[in-house]
Amino acid sequence: MKGTGSFTIKLNDEATPYFFDLKNNFTAMQLKSVLNCSSKYAKRLYAIACQWRSVGTKRFEIPELKNMLGLIDKKGNEQFERISDFKKFVLDIARTQICENTDIEIDYELKKRGREFFWITLENQLSKI
Repeated sequence: MKGTGSFTIKLNDEATPYFFDLKNNFTAMQLKSVLNCSSKYAKRLYAIACQWRSVGTKRFEIPELKNMLGLIDKKGNEQFERISDFKKFVLDIARTQICENTDIEIDYELKKRGREFFWITLENQLSKI
């Protein structure tokens, strides 16, 4: 609307239900915190941790978490297949950046099923920032 500093938006009828559903289905996180993290995995892990902030602890199967972090493509090819690489290049870096730059502290514990690691337990709590 010319000269008013505002504009009008018309929503497609098919998109309207999604906008009204946003008030119930969203994750609150601090934008400044996310921008201070340089690792894309830290940003995504922070968003995941914010979803479960009130619970405090959440357990994922490792393939499920890798999928959430975008480490498994549509063909099933996986980055950081070795658990030591996954810890070193994804989890440890993300944990450090999240603890240093955000409003939560996060830690993880890997759990085995048989002889190999199968689950990861994420623990988060509000930091004393």
